[in-house]
Amino acid sequence: MMAHLEDLGFRIVDSRMEFITHTHRGENEIIAPVGEFRRFEPQDWEALTEITVKNFVDNDQFKSRFTNREIFSRDESLRYYLQWHRWVLDVSPDLFLSWVDKDKYVGFYSILRLSDPQSIHPRYKVGLAAIDPDYRSHNGQNLMQAWLFRETRDSEWTTINSPQLTNTSGLKNNIRSGKEFKTVELFFFRKNQLGDRVEKERDDL
Repeated sequence: MMAHLEDLGFRIVDSRMEFITHTHRGENEIIAPVGEFRRFEPQDWEALTEITVKNFVDNDQFKSRFTNREIFSRDESLRYYLQWHRWVLDVSPDLFLSWVDKDKYVGFYSILRLSDPQSIHPRYKVGLAAIDPDYRSHNGQNLMQAWLFRETRDSEWTTINSPQLTNTSGLKNNIRSGKEFKTVELFFFRKNQLGDRVEKERDDL
């Protein structure tokens, strides 16, 4: 299938693996290793934007179709990631964590709460997360998730994690945690002959 798509001019530009697990609200208190974990506050927006730019929009080490400059401009990339933040804050503001150390904004973790038509329990779609480089030695992402899992109003839910195939640490973390593997998605783009339009095709395996 992939060879056929490449013959047609498509190129793979992104990917993700989806893991799911049934989760219950945590019982143990989670404390930030430095500073404090708290829910997002409106005054965090400027700092949130800055750390988002550093970790996603302008990060050459982060690979995504939304940061591929042959496909999306820098302004379009920024608009995409900020819209993700707005979506979570609009739908599930209680699942948006800010990590602050005194007057420094050092990280965030967001989860989108979605209804599940097949269950009385919601789905938690893990969104975006980032940590200042000086604070990455503290196992912060796992701790931030655990904090949200303890502070949520829900007693149980289905957690959905979707790391990219290039995110080896994220893949290893999901596998080691014993999460159920569900799907792989590959995203292909193709420019038409005139080069003025981009077509997209997604191949769900």
